[in-house]
Amino acid sequence: MTGRRRAKSGQHGPELLARAPEVIAARLRLMAEGLADPLNADHTEMRLMASEKVEALSASAAATSRHLHHIAGQMSEAASREAGEAARTARAVLTAGNPLTVASLQTAWMLGLWYRAAETGLALSRRMETAGQDALRPFHRATIANADRLKR
Repeated sequence: MTGRRRAKSGQHGPELLARAPEVIAARLRLMAEGLADPLNADHTEMRLMASEKVEALSASAAATSRHLHHIAGQMSEAASREAGEAARTARAVLTAGNPLTVASLQTAWMLGLWYRAAETGLALSRRMETAGQDALRPFHRATIANADRLKR
């Protein structure tokens, strides 16, 4: 994700929180009017209340599922990689000629493990950030469109 997209996406949460009350207030007013006069209620808007939520939830769930699938793959690759590194180090330790070589091999493995764990953690963190933004995007899009439409 580019810096510009990350910055713009970072604004979605606060904007959603600011604009959602506008939509809620407008729709509560429409529901009250509909209860007072059901024949002249805004039935189109009433239908949208449910269908837009289902649409946003579906899009959000699909985005989240895609990201979780990718994250599971990353974690599986990392675990497999570490098992291989541990096996290679164990073989090298078993054939080492002296204690100094053993200590050197173990130290190199541990430092490598820490580096790879940090690298994997950062990659997963970036993916989770993107997953959250992608999960929020359908709700943001619908809320902003509703707020603008209902303002008229």
